[in-house]
Amino acid sequence: MAIDATTPRTRRALLGAALGGAAVAATHTLARPLPAAAATGDSVLLGKGSVAGENEADAATTVTNTTDGEVALAGVHAAAGTGVSGSSASGVGLSGTVGDTTNAMVLGETGVYGFSDVSIDSIGVVGQSDSGLGVLALGDTGALAAGITGPGAIAFGEWGVYGTGNVGVMGDVAATGTGVYGFAGDTAAPMPSAGVGVYARAGTISQVALHVVGKAKFTRSGRVTFNASAKTVTLSGVVASSFVLATLQTHVSGLYIRAVVPTTGSFRIYLSKSPGKNVTVGWLVLERP
Repeated sequence: MAIDATTPRTRRALLGAALGGAAVAATHTLARPLPAAAATGDSVLLGKGSVAGENEADAATTVTNTTDGEVALAGVHAAAGTGVSGSSASGVGLSGTVGDTTNAMVLGETGVYGFSDVSIDSIGVVGQSDSGLGVLALGDTGALAAGITGPGAIAFGEWGVYGTGNVGVMGDVAATGTGVYGFAGDTAAPMPSAGVGVYARAGTISQVALHVVGKAKFTRSGRVTFNASAKTVTLSGVVASSFVLATLQTHVSGLYIRAVVPTTGSFRIYLSKSPGKNVTVGWLVLERP
């Protein structure tokens, strides 16, 4: 499948629109339903409530357990079936919430929705497996994690995040964000720099921020040819603070690169003398911190 370069940003824009305008009203989806009228040992009967209109066939049905640590409603399948199934034509198939749901935003067309707001340790959804995958996400975009006021997703395991597909891992942010942040160290990871696609940082000099095995490509690099009489060449694509490396790729006795001077928008390579024949110079532009 060909990768459409516009798709990730479009998805982020669609998510933002969904959160802002297309979210299903939490008060409708998450409001506490009316209790079913059934004593211990009785069946739960639709249309049987304490007052008229309670627990009707087109209203929510609730089974309440008041004992701490116990399950209110369980679905158990003894064979290879499904324990609990939830479906919806265009809303939420299965919803699980904990605590204050005032800030919950349930998106329509959602298979499973999880929300928790009790403390800083609250977790909306947890998937765990001691021998397999904790969470498996399949789709044109396998998983989309959007942090509203904090991290979009936190994953623990031998592999924190493992992505596969046409694009294994995608970080798509605005101009002031950080696309992908990698940190190695024993301390808490500090905030990354803004406006960076991939940010790599080491906690101390004992760790490595970026380790590349194999070739690395830099678009701000290249080779330029000086003709036999030229002593300077001007190239574009830098700012005044850029750091430019340049090396001779052709041997001429007594010839060397005298200086590389960056200015706003361009840089100039100076040779020690006219080379007397065409020579090639390789260059690489880096940005200083």
